[in-house]
Amino acid sequence: MRIETFATINVRVEKTRMSIYLPARSGDAPGAAFRWRIHAPGVGAGAFTPATWLLPGLRVRIRSEHIELCSPVTSGDLLDIECKLPAGKSGNMSMVFEAI
Repeated sequence: MRIETFATINVRVEKTRMSIYLPARSGDAPGAAFRWRIHAPGVGAGAFTPATWLLPGLRVRIRSEHIELCSPVTSGDLLDIECKLPAGKSGNMSMVFEAI
């Protein structure tokens, strides 16, 4: 998994958890966005919901506030998940990683 960002974000990484904070943008600027690029051969878009991602050997539980997770877009073995924040809002995203 790799995160590609188009805005300033704050990330805290622990052994089994990742927390992401996106500050609100000023004025009429559009909301912030970032994208997850996941290399997961054989995993289809159906393995991803807004609350859980199921990858080979790994379950990722997602909780977010104000951050919209768009449907995954597949390209070969890669999946891209766009995450967007509405204009004028700040947002949080918490991810818990569990071996399965």
